[in-house]
Amino acid sequence: MPKGLPGGVKGTKVSAVIPKDKNILNLSLARVFLFAARDSWFVVGIPVFFYAVLSDGTPEGARRAFFIIGTFMAAWIIFYGLIQANAAKLLAGSTSTVSDTILANMRWVGGLTFIPAALAGVVIFEPPSLAGLRAAVSLRPP
Repeated sequence: MPKGLPGGVKGTKVSAVIPKDKNILNLSLARVFLFAARDSWFVVGIPVFFYAVLSDGTPEGARRAFFIIGTFMAAWIIFYGLIQANAAKLLAGSTSTVSDTILANMRWVGGLTFIPAALAGVVIFEPPSLAGLRAAVSLRPP
């Protein structure tokens, strides 16, 4: 660690780092559960789902699914990191006032709302099952 950083204080009680303001405490707890849910979904849910869809049960199919899923997850994490790293530029742009920043954020939220709405519409209108879709679009190499 670089020199000049403050060191820890031994004997600090947990209650000293818990926020006293109830709103901040609730926000902190919500963020813990949000990130835990997101991480468990990305670590377990998505890879297991993709494996069930992409693998045909053969060793070669399992190997191919493993690399497809790994490549997708790596690309997703890189893209997600780039978005987070540039979030201030994307949201604020050249704005300098709080009201301009709020307006930019509202435009982004309004635009991005259509993505989950479209996904919900797909689910509501019952698309073909994934098994039928997988059979129609062969993932096996020629």
